[in-house]
Amino acid sequence: MGYRQLLNPGRNLVATAGRRTTRSQLGSGLFEVSLTLFLLITIAVYSMQTTLAAYQAQNWSVIQTMTDAQASIETAFAQRWVYGQIASSNRWPVYPLFVSSIVTAGQTPYGPVNVEVRRTCHANTDPVSGVQSYLLESYVTYTNGKRSYCKLSKVVRTQ
Repeated sequence: MGYRQLLNPGRNLVATAGRRTTRSQLGSGLFEVSLTLFLLITIAVYSMQTTLAAYQAQNWSVIQTMTDAQASIETAFAQRWVYGQIASSNRWPVYPLFVSSIVTAGQTPYGPVNVEVRRTCHANTDPVSGVQSYLLESYVTYTNGKRSYCKLSKVVRTQ
């Protein structure tokens, strides 16, 4: 290819290192690189969102397990509390009164899991036999994100 052919504006040929390229093909490399970069970024963002969603679901199940354990602890307390002290203690006041306390159920990477425990009881005396019974209730309430959850523990104690 001669010097005149390189400078001839009538032809759309540009000489590069050992090959001929038309001017319409010059921007195709830039387009291909841009498209590849866009696809790589899209895949990276999708992968990151998937990973975060899986982590949040795992965190939710860990919190569920911690609050289940707290509800089980409340059930165990109600079953083991001395029957004669149920009415005199302030742990389970008679309905409609209740006792509320904040308890730390566990720890996650985001911080402690605090739950609210509300306790109340329903006293009942059988009119025929005169047997006294108590329905001990513990409500474990907590929030995870924008949602609130409540777990209930009920134990019936009879003399």
